[in-house]
Amino acid sequence: MADTTKGFKIWLPRAWTPRYAVEIDGTDVTSDVLSGEFTNGIIGVDAECKVTLIDATGSYASTYVGGETIEFKCDNTDGTTSRWKGTLERPKKKFGTMYELELIGSSYQSDFLDLTVTEAYKDQTADEVLKSIVSKYLSGYTVTNIASSTTEVTIKWNNKPFYDCIIDLCEIAGFDCYVDTDKDFHFFEQESNINASEVVNWKDNLMAISNFGTDNIDVKNRIIVYGEDESGNTIIYQADDSASQATYGIKEKIIKDSSIRTYEQAKNLGDGTLSAEKEKSNKGEFTTLIIPAISPGDMIWLTHGVLDIHGTFRLIKYTHTIPILQTKIVVSKDKTIPSLFKERKKSDLAKENITNPFKMTGSLNLTFDTTDDYDATASSDITIEESNLKVASGKSSGVMVSKRRTSTSNITKVHLQVKEGDFLSGATFYVSANDGGDWEEIKIEDEYSIIAVGTNLRLKISLSSVNTRIGSVALLYR
Repeated sequence: MADTTKGFKIWLPRAWTPRYAVEIDGTDVTSDVLSGEFTNGIIGVDAECKVTLIDATGSYASTYVGGETIEFKCDNTDGTTSRWKGTLERPKKKFGTMYELELIGSSYQSDFLDLTVTEAYKDQTADEVLKSIVSKYLSGYTVTNIASSTTEVTIKWNNKPFYDCIIDLCEIAGFDCYVDTDKDFHFFEQESNINASEVVNWKDNLMAISNFGTDNIDVKNRIIVYGEDESGNTIIYQADDSASQATYGIKEKIIKDSSIRTYEQAKNLGDGTLSAEKEKSNKGEFTTLIIPAISPGDMIWLTHGVLDIHGTFRLIKYTHTIPILQTKIVVSKDKTIPSLFKERKKSDLAKENITNPFKMTGSLNLTFDTTDDYDATASSDITIEESNLKVASGKSSGVMVSKRRTSTSNITKVHLQVKEGDFLSGATFYVSANDGGDWEEIKIEDEYSIIAVGTNLRLKISLSSVNTRIGSVALLYR
């Protein structure tokens, strides 16, 4: 989104003397480069390179087989400043008018795709969580440029790709993230990094504009998040923005992710996504003479007098091209799924089995891993043993009353799920929508219409048998 609150700048044209170099494992191959494209961006978009070398003798084809380090350097002085660095993935031999070798490489950010994270964090800030997983799962990476976040995170990942974990933290905190050529993480609040070195300016370096403007299709003002607790019970969280809905109508986005294991995690993701997508923003593609000194997530000045463009815009992705010295930049949102991640996304979608037959919009999930799940004052003669709710030793019956779940609107319908338990005939389930003022009996897997509606939801389980065990329950509601 353009920032129009920072006044204006007068851009003074400067000498444009770009110098560049391409190195593979430290060897300069610039003189044999027919063409090159180096793409970088925030975590969430592709960051790859494509370099074509003249290979008349076949020496490059026999030397580069994959796994080598490719580096692009560029600046306006001597061409020694590192701008892109990564690993050669696919060398391809070609022959037409001459012998060529095409090299496809991925930036260091692609290292995070095949690495999975299994961790749980409670009430820790987003930057603390990122530093923790970098320390535990990566070698050779640093966290010097991870900025502090005030957003506290309660999150649980089970074999989730490291890359997706970073995206989760970015969405929850409203931050951007990328890794530089020194393998240092940059994690910072969106729209906070103003680039004071480069500008895209009409009648100076701007060459073309593609598809610039706003589009209501990008607006999402109702976010529904589905997850599963450890026992497979459905987790639901719905976030709405009434002001955006009044302006654009209701525009839903459904997020189904079986790695979401707690209601708090679903809430964090839903609220973060809503904040990012409830308003439309400017977006588009610009082609300029090469501007080397840019970084992912920068707020860069764009100006065009005739088209009335003047402000800073968030830089999502950019591609430097050689020997035609140009930079193609994408500002604001990139709605495409990069090819590098398509198969992973398809795999994730294929594994979705989260169900919500009665179209509920929220969930109260009790896993009984700790006593935090229930109200100790309102409950009596029960205990937690090996993540199961049961009657306390020496007692013949007991009652568990959950903690209060507050809704922004009256709760009128509920659906009870119980995925783990023994001798359930010894358990009776009750619901209250008015904070325990009225209790109404409910049955497992039935949709129930609440009589005494209200906004303060509680679940009560009455245990009448010492043999009954309740492993986990989910009370879905709307």
